[in-house]
Amino acid sequence: ILIDDDQAFAKAKQYIRTFLPRGKTNLVRYSERTPLFSRFELEPQIERIFERRVELPSGGSIVIDRTEALTAIDVNSGRSTKKGSQEETALHTNVEAAHELARQLRLRDIGGIVVVDFIDMRSRRNQSKLVTTLKEALKPDKARHTVGRISPNGLIEINRQKIEQALHMRTHRDCPTCKGTGRIGSPEMVGLNLLRLIESQAVTRPIERVKVELHPELANAFQNDRRSEIAALEDEFDLRIDVNASSRLHRSEREVEWVERKAKSKKTAAPRKRVADRVRDLVVPKKAAPPKTEKASKQPDKSSEEQKKTPSRSSRRRKRGRKSSKGKPTAAKQTASKPEQTEKKTRAEKPKPADSAKKEESREGKPSRSRSRRRRSPRRRSRPKAESSPTTSGS
Repeated sequence: ILIDDDQAFAKAKQYIRTFLPRGKTNLVRYSERTPLFSRFELEPQIERIFERRVELPSGGSIVIDRTEALTAIDVNSGRSTKKGSQEETALHTNVEAAHELARQLRLRDIGGIVVVDFIDMRSRRNQSKLVTTLKEALKPDKARHTVGRISPNGLIEINRQKIEQALHMRTHRDCPTCKGTGRIGSPEMVGLNLLRLIESQAVTRPIERVKVELHPELANAFQNDRRSEIAALEDEFDLRIDVNASSRLHRSEREVEWVERKAKSKKTAAPRKRVADRVRDLVVPKKAAPPKTEKASKQPDKSSEEQKKTPSRSSRRRKRGRKSSKGKPTAAKQTASKPEQTEKKTRAEKPKPADSAKKEESREGKPSRSRSRRRRSPRRRSRPKAESSPTTSGS
């Protein structure tokens, strides 16, 4: 083990003494002027760890793509120069890919489900040979793993233990431009999206001018390919679209500035407000509520007057008593005593039918039998005696 740093060398030496006291480990302090990684050409190998494509010695290659569910590895023959039949060429390329694949799994610390698409081979003997070669190449790996059988389509499934997060996840982050997809929009797609954005904003806002900054390639494509559509937007919404090229922007980036129309001056706006105020002043008195309040205040006066006009029950009873008393003879009224008059008042207050009231009043009006006889005596004398006098004389 070669170490070019004193502090790291001391830590490694202490670790070996503690955990590997009987181990045969040769720890060397590297002190040459040439950098350690450059001395053993490790920098190019480290850079290849993060590449998507890995070249094989025979001219073939393997392509590693990582997804959320699994890692897919595709084996391509490419420019393989192996002489012989197509079956032998496929077997030779697959064997090289199996060794490199096992190495890349350890270097990149790829875990989970790994699906490998090898080159198709018709011979079952060659297929079994490929599976045994892959298992032998994965034996030095300390992570637990299982290798499945080869499918009729040439696919082999490998399950590898996840010890920690993958290397590329620890050392890299997603691209802010493509957001980890690895793809950006074409000039045609970028131009179409920009036209739709301008149209949607022009409908909802009073825009007078639009300033657009794009990558030089996108700016040229937008101005040349979308010239007629730009002119149509300018005529329809009465605005101006300025396109500027900027090399500081990425191919998929854009900057848009919206310039709205200026508001009208206050001199023209003030008279409109005054006219509106005058109109309100003329309209408000008609709809004002003070008259309603006056009517509401007068209503209780009407009710009080009506209450005054409407007589009470006691007054009605007194009036009835007076009407009944008018039909009596004058002599009875003069001769009636005071206690009898008080009795008339109390009895007049009670509601009674007209006939019964007259009978009672007539009875009350008779102070004694002698007086009533005196009143009725002239009537008795006039009727029977006048008729009976000639009969008696004749008899």
